[in-house]
Amino acid sequence: MPKKINFGLGDVIAQTRKDKNLLAEEVARKTKICAPYLSSIENSRKKPSIKALKRLSKVLGTTPEKLLFAWWRHNNPKKSYNLRQQIGIQNILKEVLEVIS
Repeated sequence: MPKKINFGLGDVIAQTRKDKNLLAEEVARKTKICAPYLSSIENSRKKPSIKALKRLSKVLGTTPEKLLFAWWRHNNPKKSYNLRQQIGIQNILKEVLEVIS
């Protein structure tokens, strides 16, 4: 995927969905998120709620913190992290999500 200037979390969600060969309608149905709202998220017109992010990550076979980390890494390409550091950052994101949800 070519790098966009404003690469949002919705772009990560959309790309993850496509990588899993899932249709948007299928994800909307499985998450009980209405299709227009999912479209708005994937097109970065709206940010997903924590609840929606958790539902989406479950259906996409990932975790909210992995989606957030993928978004962050795409927007900070010059930063390099080994596996231990990546796991540490994902654990911090997980804790933050638990606190705010």
